[in-house]
Amino acid sequence: MKKVKLIGKFKVTSITDEFAILEPVNGGTSDVQKEVQGNSIIELNTDGTSKTFDGFAVGDFFQFTGEYEYVRENEIFAKVNIENQMVSVPLHKIQEVE
Repeated sequence: MKKVKLIGKFKVTSITDEFAILEPVNGGTSDVQKEVQGNSIIELNTDGTSKTFDGFAVGDFFQFTGEYEYVRENEIFAKVNIENQMVSVPLHKIQEVE
């Protein structure tokens, strides 16, 4: 089973029956990592500060700090399983881990 990390911050742009579609965004604060410990999903307020994760919804912002199960990919997007939720992210925003 291949593991990957997601690079950067993301916004949920749509949700299908199978997965949530995430697009990369800029912004956020550098101290988000310090604010949330022990959870690999960091939900962000619009100003980049962290808030309590309440699931994936269109318009939500996220940063991911864990290693996740790679599912599949096409020419542009990869599907990744994040804590029992499949997400779709651009290929250039994933990094394979050993």
